Amino acid sequence: MTLEVRSIDVSYGAISALRSVSMTISDGESIALIGSNGAGKSTLLKTVSGMLAPAAGDVLHDGRSIAGTPTHAIARRGIAHVPEGRRLFPRMTVRENLLLGAAQRRDKQVQADMDDQLDLFPRLRERLDQEAGTLSGGEQQMVAISRALMSKPSLLLLDEPSLGLSPLMVETVFEAVAAIHTSGTALLLVEQNAAKALSVTSRGYVMSAGEIVKEGDSRDLRDDDMVREIYLGTASSTDEPVA
Repeated sequence: MTLEVRSIDVSYGAISALRSVSMTISDGESIALIGSNGAGKSTLLKTVSGMLAPAAGDVLHDGRSIAGTPTHAIARRGIAHVPEGRRLFPRMTVRENLLLGAAQRRDKQVQADMDDQLDLFPRLRERLDQEAGTLSGGEQQMVAISRALMSKPSLLLLDEPSLGLSPLMVETVFEAVAAIHTSGTALLLVEQNAAKALSVTSRGYVMSAGEIVKEGDSRDLRDDDMVREIYLGTASSTDEPVA
């Protein structure tokens, strides 16, 4: 699996959201996409998953253009999107939400894969017959991630998975993100908690005002002075004191 974003421009009416954005994700890679609110991170994920069409540039999956392709067709190609806000079906049970993730599958491993999701998030095993809308925010995030994984994606797009969660739930979600990557699924992770995002990924991109302004290995980005000061809230230990 290879995803290549080539110099895409995306606008909301007269407002430019992305300008000449490029990135690549190879088979099994884990990529962090960090930046401030309004930088264009969610817009990029929506463009990859087919919710938005670029005005210029292209998105290629395994060498084939998918720019402007309907979302369900992109999902069938193995790209799953967990949007910000989870977007569950609140009056359906946890079990029903998970099975919807496998709606396009025709193999006989669906139940086995559901068992794997319940191993990844054991709390969901106790909630299988509970309506999703009655779960806590952290539990709903677990369902959203598991529902996407039920489609057996080769690439998982995760948009702000820790948003609004308690510190304990944040740890649980990021442990799961690390496990998902270890299993071989490629990840593109959008996350306000830049330190956490860079700790569970191998490479990263930094977005600002709709553009990619920096990229590199996650470890190098964690040590970069600009990233440390703006996104990690820390300064280099070698900084001179201000007189």
